[in-house]
Amino acid sequence: MSPNPASPFEQSILSAPAPRITAMADGTESPRSCPSTPGSSEMLARFRAFELMAGKTYRIAKRSDLFATDDWSCVALRFSKHQYIVYPEYEPQMSAFVEQIGHVNCEAALTMTTEVCRAVTASLPPGTTELALTADDRVQVVESMFSLGTSRKAQGACFIRSEGRLIVWTDRVEDLVEHANDTEGKMVNFVWQKAGANRFGTATPAPGDASPPEIFERVATPASPVPAVQKPNPARPSLLWRGSSSGLGYNPFRSSRSLASVATPAENVEDEKRPSDSTTSLEPVHQQGVMESGRRQVLLGPFYTGCAVAINLLMISIFVRGTLVTCLLDGSWTRMIIVVLVLPVYFLVSMFFCDTVVAIIAHLIMPVSQLHGNGLYFSGERPRRITGNVLPHVTVQMPVYKEGLESVLMPTIESLKKAVATYELQGGTANILVSEDGMQLFDAVEQDIRRDYYDRNNIGWVARPKHNSDGFIRKGRFKKASNLNFTCSLSMRVEQIMNDLRPEAQARKPLHLMWSAEDEKSLYTVALEQAIEEGGNRAWASGDIRIGDYILIIDSDTRVPEDCFLDSVSEMEHSPEVGVLQHCSGVMYVANNYFEALIGHFTKMVNYSISWVVANGSMAPFVGHNAFMRWSAVQEVSFVDDEGDRCIWAWDMVSEDFDMSLRLVVKGYIVRWATWSKDGFLEGVSLTPDDEVNRLQKYGWGCSEIMLNPISQWWRKGPFAKMFLKWLFSSVALSAKFSTLSYMFSYLAIAISLPVTVALFVLQGFFYPEVDHIFLTSFQVWVAVVVVYGVGGTIGLVISRARSKHETIARALYDHLKWMPSLIIFFIGVGYHVLMALIAHPVGYNMSWAATLKDIESSNFWRELPAILKKYWHCLLVNSAIVVGVVLCTTPILPMEWRVDGVYLLFPPLLLAIGHILYPFLLSPYIMSFQF
Repeated sequence: MSPNPASPFEQSILSAPAPRITAMADGTESPRSCPSTPGSSEMLARFRAFELMAGKTYRIAKRSDLFATDDWSCVALRFSKHQYIVYPEYEPQMSAFVEQIGHVNCEAALTMTTEVCRAVTASLPPGTTELALTADDRVQVVESMFSLGTSRKAQGACFIRSEGRLIVWTDRVEDLVEHANDTEGKMVNFVWQKAGANRFGTATPAPGDASPPEIFERVATPASPVPAVQKPNPARPSLLWRGSSSGLGYNPFRSSRSLASVATPAENVEDEKRPSDSTTSLEPVHQQGVMESGRRQVLLGPFYTGCAVAINLLMISIFVRGTLVTCLLDGSWTRMIIVVLVLPVYFLVSMFFCDTVVAIIAHLIMPVSQLHGNGLYFSGERPRRITGNVLPHVTVQMPVYKEGLESVLMPTIESLKKAVATYELQGGTANILVSEDGMQLFDAVEQDIRRDYYDRNNIGWVARPKHNSDGFIRKGRFKKASNLNFTCSLSMRVEQIMNDLRPEAQARKPLHLMWSAEDEKSLYTVALEQAIEEGGNRAWASGDIRIGDYILIIDSDTRVPEDCFLDSVSEMEHSPEVGVLQHCSGVMYVANNYFEALIGHFTKMVNYSISWVVANGSMAPFVGHNAFMRWSAVQEVSFVDDEGDRCIWAWDMVSEDFDMSLRLVVKGYIVRWATWSKDGFLEGVSLTPDDEVNRLQKYGWGCSEIMLNPISQWWRKGPFAKMFLKWLFSSVALSAKFSTLSYMFSYLAIAISLPVTVALFVLQGFFYPEVDHIFLTSFQVWVAVVVVYGVGGTIGLVISRARSKHETIARALYDHLKWMPSLIIFFIGVGYHVLMALIAHPVGYNMSWAATLKDIESSNFWRELPAILKKYWHCLLVNSAIVVGVVLCTTPILPMEWRVDGVYLLFPPLLLAIGHILYPFLLSPYIMSFQF
């Protein structure tokens, strides 16, 4: 068959005047017809388009005076993996540049040879590794072009000291010249500020001086002499795991603190500038064992909890008093047996109600300034930034399943890349590690697309086999924990192998040469291949999978602030007792439907309430994402499961984050809640009622499994879980235990609302003369709930948000009133579903949930209606039966003496049953949009 004719666009490209000769990244001159598939008009058109773009970018840069006239300069654009097109005409001296830029793995790069570049590099002494242009902008320095491949990609620039040249790169061709101009502007300001600082104390150089005065600050210079420059011969990645040829780890001399350290230079040159009052040195931090100055132990939270306990005890006392009086009057003490059995559960279920009563009063009249300060468990102000030559390494770990690459993962990773770049400009190092649970489930085409994207963006990833593939089991009901464990286990094994091999590798190296980044990279490649082979080649992995000092754990649908790494690690370094720094998150809207907006409002209110509670001195929660975790602490609380595998996360629990926080707290670490990012961390919320039901069921199941063993194990392990008992009898503050139990039993309160209401309807409707009057009617309970949660809670939150300057009182009141009807339907309709989760765990029923929906999926009435009936049929059936039964009890079908009358008895069960029926319909954006 003849090839397809070229499109008009391709014809215009093919007929365009050819620019000057180009070269590929391997340094060989490339003929015009040639790239990857000779004779392909589409590929040739693409090749010519890249040539034209490279030429245009070069001319724009030249007009911006980024190139010197007496030295070679060029622009390089990535054409394909490990292949770059350079402009202008290829010259032999470009060979090192075009080879090494392939190891940097960027999309576009250029060489700057301006006068300011030469002035800066001429003043840098040999061995300089970094230059601080500003407090937040550092540029790495290498001795020769042959070392460019070891530079950190996210920093976006690197000085070549011996050549007086600056290499600038970006991941967007359109941003290249702008980035170069911006960097040159910073260099000019740097030179000018240094000159201004020295104009009264430094003599002006004579015109004949060979080099400008050494007014530039030297950063992180090794004490040992610099070895002679040799052209490295980087090892090619193994096809087994398709590793990237880019530099791995960004800083090869970092180490995980709980593992053996990688060799580092013996000493560092101290900064010439003294830290200002707003910064602190990194060195003394590890010697501090007391609470950071400026923090205080706020005791409002324990006081509020004590008040709530007192109210609860008062309510129980009144209840017991009424029971005793009744027993004394009729002489029957049988009811006291029921009271004794019910009393503990009654106390725990009522605890959240009492907490809310106290919180409403506190919102109105008690202090709120603590929301803008720092406490032991709360951070409302940014920490003092640490300084030093080596900042902690941060690993961003993101579990992924089958989320869309373009729709979900790419926006998240682009957000992460900006944060990584900012941290590296500040002097730190970071890498992104994806726990890819979907890679081995996709077809070959999708696998190649994902591999290529991860490789282009220097992202490390680990993928485990399918479930039941060659006997491999993906452990757990909710696979996130075992996915993270698989990645962590492979990473730790790689570290162990490297620690075993490094001494021998260093001994083989000539004495006059230092252990280099290339050596570390080669050792890592060998260790990763060995670790994969030990596992039977079942794991797929690529890129940098090593874990640094801190882990930022995120979800796949997250946005992070550009400047958050340095402040977060500074806070962790200041406070060694902090195991997890949990950031308060804002809401990211993607579907823009009213249910997403409803849950977004609810999430904001929950996050504000958590901030208020923690700022008062209560312990902070760990929600499992948007949190910085201390890697050494996480390894310290790891455990070995029944199969002999070391686990970081509890794969056998749905609430693996709750379990992690309990283990950390029992071990002596704390979880801290931070709001200084001002909701810069954004997370997606539930897009459909189904997602929200799944989420609440997971929380309910998690609370049950934290407290109880399955009934089938009671004869061996007892009713209460071992971890729960360990936490209950630990040294954790008593107020914190009450607060945690209050939260856990709030799910039980929601779950039992429907069955208790139906039970009271039957007892008080059919046996009214004989039933004791010590029990409240369902209507009285409903009124109490409406007054406390609906009216009091709304007023309290509105006033509190206004007093703390989070919102104006008018805006806060509008938000609450706007969403109140939808929230009423929401809370009325979820009790049955939470009850199913709470029952399923103890009885051992295998309940499972679909993955949380993160991609926007279009639907309509006719597609959604069958889905609702399929998922909610049992709920609709049970609640329809309740409605029919309650209505029949008011009709002449029953004898007069058995007929139930009165709104106080009929209203509560009908309200709950009808609310459960309407929940999936009224809150579904696809049903209520009436799109057919």
